[in-house]
Amino acid sequence: MNNSNRVYSGHQELIDTEKYLCGYNDYIVQKFIEYSLNSIKILDFGAGIGTLSKIFYNKSKKKPICLEIDE
Repeated sequence: MNNSNRVYSGHQELIDTEKYLCGYNDYIVQKFIEYSLNSIKILDFGAGIGTLSKIFYNKSKKKPICLEIDE
């Protein structure tokens, strides 16, 4: 299968996460912050549309490196 022709269908699910799991993303990011206090660089592997990275940056002022293979 040629992955370059594949359409990512998870955008709406990612957007709906906050709607159906109130506070989930904030909770996950708070854990990232707690465990990364002494880290120089942060990698968001499988960053999707950058939802967690944006929250992380807004709360910690540390800019994560985002890695996502899908467009």
